[in-house]
Amino acid sequence: MAVGRLAVGDRLVLRHGELVPADSRLVEGEARIDYAFVTGESQPETCSPGAVLFAGGRQTGGRIEVEILKPVSQGYLTSLWNQEAFRKDRKADPVDRITEAYSRRFSRLLLLIATAAAAGWWMLGDGFRAVQALVAVLIVACPCALALASPFTLGTAQRVLGRIGVYLKNPFVLETLARVDAVVLDKTGTLTRPGAAPVAWQGRGLAPSETRAVAALLAQSSHPLSRRIRESLGTDGPDGVAPGAGVEAFRETPGRGISGTFDGLRVLVGSVDHLADAGVPPVGRVPSPGTAPGLEGEDAPVGTCIHVAIEGVHRGTFIAGQPLRPGIRALLGSLRGRFDLALLSGDNDAEADRFRALLGPDAVLVFRQDPARKLGFVRNWQASRGRTVLMMGDGLNDAGALRQADVGVAVVEEAGAFSPASDLILSADRVADLERILAFARDSVSWVRRGFLVSALYNVVGIAIAASGSLSPVVCAVLMPLSSVTVVAFSVAGVEWLGRRRFGRGGKAGS
Repeated sequence: MAVGRLAVGDRLVLRHGELVPADSRLVEGEARIDYAFVTGESQPETCSPGAVLFAGGRQTGGRIEVEILKPVSQGYLTSLWNQEAFRKDRKADPVDRITEAYSRRFSRLLLLIATAAAAGWWMLGDGFRAVQALVAVLIVACPCALALASPFTLGTAQRVLGRIGVYLKNPFVLETLARVDAVVLDKTGTLTRPGAAPVAWQGRGLAPSETRAVAALLAQSSHPLSRRIRESLGTDGPDGVAPGAGVEAFRETPGRGISGTFDGLRVLVGSVDHLADAGVPPVGRVPSPGTAPGLEGEDAPVGTCIHVAIEGVHRGTFIAGQPLRPGIRALLGSLRGRFDLALLSGDNDAEADRFRALLGPDAVLVFRQDPARKLGFVRNWQASRGRTVLMMGDGLNDAGALRQADVGVAVVEEAGAFSPASDLILSADRVADLERILAFARDSVSWVRRGFLVSALYNVVGIAIAASGSLSPVVCAVLMPLSSVTVVAFSVAGVEWLGRRRFGRGGKAGS
């Protein structure tokens, strides 16, 4: 259900890392709410059933159930999108610099021309035409046409992208998109489809009670692999959780794994390092990631290993195949050589050769990255290389890098699962369109400059005729607003055409 349709009394299930969309009452489970996005407080607040949870908080514990108390429009989350805390320091873009420079010079030049025209006619002995030329020049000049070129062009481009499932935080993001020269990509859930291939189990068979415990633990996490493995277990009950049971002491470490207790069983699910941190060594030979069963061909995925330990004993490994999203091979081919490319992944390097071939020899591939390292990588590229960085990711462990990047692109399977740190929300089925989106942004900014030229041409012709004393102030008063209408029509029609050229009929601008 769309977040905007939530009504008072509706009940929601929230998992680790998900936002509270509206002011709510905790019905079931123990909430550990991080209000850093709202208040800046870094310590999560622990709440018991009956407590009020405010919109904008993020659940950092296990699965909880809440009841909506206020409509979304009346909660904190509505204003969160434009909070000062989430605004990036936006340096003056080329378009801004052109507008500012043109505006300053335009005002001085306009007064100079008007005065010179009046003085010239006065010296020729025609006082009436001197006054007419002065007034006509001041009236016919239209600086507003210049000012309208940028917001109407970029605003229309924002609507074009919205129609195809690409949502911008604000239209000025397009100006930064047009300057991007480095692209940093997450792997799992961004370039690959976690839910598109079967899950294989290697290890000792699990008893029914153990299977339920693993499924219950996975149900607390919103990570795509957690959901996919849980679904493969086929346990009964909502979200794979047996009725009337719950997980205690749940904890999720982004990029590593999850842990918790269910019906007295202590369960760990995640990477080898995650289990090792808890003192659980793997038993026997750790499975080498191989081609997941049931998939063949050039896009056949190398499986990601998800290890399971119960009561301190390594029990086996889930191997989840990860095929590429449709069109990713062509996308990476189009980005190679035109942008600095990097792949950041929290997984191991089992797929390094595969993605090296896709991204090219000049790309940087880094694996086993936690959230802090991803953020540091983006910051280093900005500082040491002077790059305008686009970061694209889908998980909680990407949030810091998304916030740090010049343009953060959040890839979402469901439109309500985005992170407020992102500048652009991209529907998962549009990931392969990234290069076309960047090209459309460059086209749109270029069209702004064309709007400037249309405005400048009008002003040159109009002011020249007005200075000659051939136009009456009344005619000038009619021409001036017509110039604004012309620039607006030029911007809207032009960007609509650009959208159709890049995205087909789906890119037609809306009203």
